[in-house]
Amino acid sequence: MTVLFIAGQWGIPGIVWLGEGFGLTFLMPTGFLWGGALIVSMLIMLYATLTRDASTSGTEPTGVAPSDD
Repeated sequence: MTVLFIAGQWGIPGIVWLGEGFGLTFLMPTGFLWGGALIVSMLIMLYATLTRDASTSGTEPTGVAPSDD
């Protein structure tokens, strides 16, 4: 999930920099791929948040880093 988020977060502006800045306009349609990766990662985070057990929320540390769901 973290890989999808990072790919989407950096892929979208990256293709604009490369496409417009360096004339590699053939990369511009891959924006749908990077945008899709970002949307999927956010949906996974939403699902994990909504299906979490509310009774144990905030009672003790989970031992998992917040970015690695």
